[in-house]
Amino acid sequence: MFIDEFKQLFGVEPVRRVLSDHGLKIAIST
Repeated sequence: MFIDEFKQLFGVEPVRRVLSDHGLKIAIST
């Protein structure tokens, strides 16, 4: 999955921040 691939490369927080910057609100499951 898209997010899983980026999560492995960059970690969860950068992915969430980028998506939020583009207007997408996602809940991170910890």
